Amino acid sequence: MRGTMAKMARAAGVPLCVLLPAGETRADPLGELPGRWSGSGSIRMANGTTESVKCVATYFVSGSNITQNLRCASPGYKIDTKASLAVRGGQVTGSWEERQYAQAGAVTGRMTSSGFNLTISGAQFTASLHLTSTACKQSLSITPKGFDISRISAGLAKC
Repeated sequence: MRGTMAKMARAAGVPLCVLLPAGETRADPLGELPGRWSGSGSIRMANGTTESVKCVATYFVSGSNITQNLRCASPGYKIDTKASLAVRGGQVTGSWEERQYAQAGAVTGRMTSSGFNLTISGAQFTASLHLTSTACKQSLSITPKGFDISRISAGLAKC
């Protein structure tokens, strides 16, 4: 998995951690998101092998707009992404780019009571992304379609 398909699969990390706080209703649901979040997870390959990954995400929020920078590294992978999202009436739209592998595309989806359900798409890439969050912890599950990676899972914390 070292060719273009690998690069596209690595790009799945772009909005790995673009999350909203979950739980109780808040007057400002994006209020706890800004800041630096870090943690670890794993990449599961289609053949069943896994590899550990460490990640750092930084969030900037302005009104209902979110900018997220995400860097993840493992022995075999590096992800350096940026996502720009807008949340309007429960719908999420935006763009993402993976800077190391020069990939870009769109993010669409919706908020749920505990986070987001998103679709990430590029010229040759799609993935489903399920995200949940509390005030101090975030977790994600990414399922790329048509690649050697079957799942990416990670947890981040800032408290």
